Amino acid sequence: MNHEEVELKLRLDKSSYQFFINNHATLETHEQRNFFMDTQAFDLVKTKWVFRLRDEGERAFMTLKGPSQIKKGVFSRPEFEEAISLFQLSAWQKGFFARSIDLGVLSKAPLNWPENEFHEYARFTNRRTVIEWQGYTLELDSFTIKDKQFYELECETTPDKLDKISQNLEKLFSKNGHNFRFSEKSKFRILMQELDLEQKLI
Repeated sequence: MNHEEVELKLRLDKSSYQFFINNHATLETHEQRNFFMDTQAFDLVKTKWVFRLRDEGERAFMTLKGPSQIKKGVFSRPEFEEAISLFQLSAWQKGFFARSIDLGVLSKAPLNWPENEFHEYARFTNRRTVIEWQGYTLELDSFTIKDKQFYELECETTPDKLDKISQNLEKLFSKNGHNFRFSEKSKFRILMQELDLEQKLI
């Protein structure tokens, strides 16, 4: 899947998160184990690109995301994603040279090949609950990084629908006395901050 990802992200507190979970129909819930890979010199991160492997148990994905533009909780950025086998996932996690296996979406990265060897530098696990709300698919995320708990709501859609979704969510939270704020950082940024790796982003 290659496209410009556009999604609304809201940071929630535990009460707001539980309100949504308890009052809306759940389509699915699953654990996502996320692994972030780069060269030893952090060539990708330095150019504002992020390469992630995701293990969801019976399925796995490799995703490459480009630089983000953020405005009032709306994140837009290029995204390249494809499903991979569990064998491919294992190969990447063992630190194989990129040239030894299919690059997949990573071939879109601004790197010189085939000299680069990849390694894992960060990981976290996210519990994702997918719900249906007013005809939209929302993703409720709960994740812990270094003993800190985070809650987030995400909705990926087209730019012309974002304002309506945002306004309706604001009304819903206000009506029911729950708090939220527009996200200013991606999960990846939060992870880097909590692991004291922000200097790699410069």
